[in-house]
Amino acid sequence: MRGSSPAKLVSAWGLGRERRGWALIEGEVREIHLGSVPDAKPGDYLAVKRGSAVARLDDLEAEQVLALLEAGRATAADGNDRPGD
Repeated sequence: MRGSSPAKLVSAWGLGRERRGWALIEGEVREIHLGSVPDAKPGDYLAVKRGSAVARLDDLEAEQVLALLEAGRATAADGNDRPGD
């Protein structure tokens, strides 16, 4: 989903629109709102935008996106931020 970050749900609490949880996003554990994905459970991958889960992601899709993000970070860390350099 455009503009969202993949996250892995670590824990969840609450009910319905007030449901919240802790998710691993880009190496940090952050609190997120689960009202739009109330049946999410720990271990699920979610698309998170502005602190709210907006959709559940397929495990393979999420792992591919995370691998691409990691590759981009590694390239930037090496100082090679332009393709072909």
